[in-house]
Amino acid sequence: MKRLINNGYDFIFVQSAGNYNIDAKYNNYMCSINDGEINKRILIVGNVKNKVTWPLGNHKGYDKNVDSNYGDRVDILAPGTNIFSTYTEYDVFSEQTISDTYDFSTGTSMAAPHVAGVAAMVWAVNPDLTGKQVKNIIVGTADRPVTYKNDEKESVFFGNILNAEAAVERAIGEQAEEKIPPKTYGILTGKVTDAVDKIGIEDASVIVYKRKGDSNYYAFSSTYEDGSYELYLEPGDYYILIEKDGYISTYAHTNVQEGLTTYNPELKVIDEEHSGKGTVTGVITNALDGRGVEGLTIKFREGINTTSGEVVKEATTDSYGIYEVQLDAGSYTGEISGEGFITAYFYAVSIGGLFNNGQNGVISPIIPEGQTRIVLTWGEYPRDLDSHLTGPSVNGRFHVYYGNKTYYQDGEKYVDLDRDDVSSYGPETTTIYNQTEGLYRFYIHDYTNRNNTGSKNLSLSGAEVRVYLGSNLIAVFSVPSDEVGTVWTVFEIEGDRIIPVNTFSNELNLNNIRSLNTMDKMRTEDMELFLDLPEKNIE
Repeated sequence: MKRLINNGYDFIFVQSAGNYNIDAKYNNYMCSINDGEINKRILIVGNVKNKVTWPLGNHKGYDKNVDSNYGDRVDILAPGTNIFSTYTEYDVFSEQTISDTYDFSTGTSMAAPHVAGVAAMVWAVNPDLTGKQVKNIIVGTADRPVTYKNDEKESVFFGNILNAEAAVERAIGEQAEEKIPPKTYGILTGKVTDAVDKIGIEDASVIVYKRKGDSNYYAFSSTYEDGSYELYLEPGDYYILIEKDGYISTYAHTNVQEGLTTYNPELKVIDEEHSGKGTVTGVITNALDGRGVEGLTIKFREGINTTSGEVVKEATTDSYGIYEVQLDAGSYTGEISGEGFITAYFYAVSIGGLFNNGQNGVISPIIPEGQTRIVLTWGEYPRDLDSHLTGPSVNGRFHVYYGNKTYYQDGEKYVDLDRDDVSSYGPETTTIYNQTEGLYRFYIHDYTNRNNTGSKNLSLSGAEVRVYLGSNLIAVFSVPSDEVGTVWTVFEIEGDRIIPVNTFSNELNLNNIRSLNTMDKMRTEDMELFLDLPEKNIE
């Protein structure tokens, strides 16, 4: 629904309050949404009945139907008791329809259609109204207040009854507001998986707070069948808590930017059977040559993207760049530091009672101000991912990749790729020594699965791209999850701007590029650079 609003659509959602004689906020998902913009477009309907026993007697007003839910979430009331309606008689054993007929039914589901019909009439007489105006008109013209006795025999206000005529009359003269508010949201998406069996976890709670320690959450969602989730959030920093029965809770810090999609790293959770301490080990390599770095300090903090706060454990790399540490089961952020290097971060998972290796990190030597370094890392599979950078040249567009690792201009090195890693993990490092005017574009290509148009292996690779400017880490991109394609177009650089792209394709089809600054000629030139990539001799 937030996506509809942000993409220029409007709506009214009419929801029955439920029939359990409880507070309606406990009825279902629609009754418990607390997003302000969405709530302005949802009408929760309670059920009233005629005070005179149907079908005899004179009308003497309305009472709350004894089963109707109630409370602050009920926006409006409508008749829902003994309503003549279509009715299907169905045999649950044979799964066959016995008859389609008419009959009398009772419930808030019989009250809600009255309100939906009036909403349609209001919009019909004034189509320019916004969804929230339609709701305000319907609620604002409702009359005939209804009260009921609660368990303590106290008189409680139930709500006002729908008035179709008054609503339509008001709508005719209502001045339409601006239809859709300016977009002030970004998208946060990611995936929750079991750290042991690596399968996505369905129905895990994704609870969003403005900051750690807040008592009230800001937004809430649940993971889909494959473990993925998606949330629309206002721009800002957030604390994301992941909970699931039978699992140890984990959390992450993240930043959401207006109008952009933020891809969280895969959040791996530990089942309670694997609680306790586990051993975490890996190697920290130099981004330039892929060799292990000795004497680095690693500080571990709980959670993902946790770059400050309490350090729970420290480790030091040996002469091969290897570290080993015991940690309580959970997810951690490792902060890597050492003289002559830019402070870097990586994610590690400890599984109680197990030895979890391959928890690797990469650290980049400090580079001169004005230079840009792009570092690609990934997991064990696919074995071979490739970095590709295109950019402006004196003759059109240059292409730096495994088949052409250096770009020179006037005898001076402008861009290079350090090495082509064909055996998992990376790093592959591309450095821009002299940035010229124009648009640069960075891609990742799944060379291993280059002929498999249905492959999701690139999306499942755990690939991350870190961008450094001088001595600062300025951007991190995590590969989007559960996408089909062998090419990930990661970002563009124009001047001092990093422009996220994050699209997938099975060929380097620049029609997927969303930058408004991309020219048609540049698209064609980039596509030509990727034709007939040379084969590798991999043993």
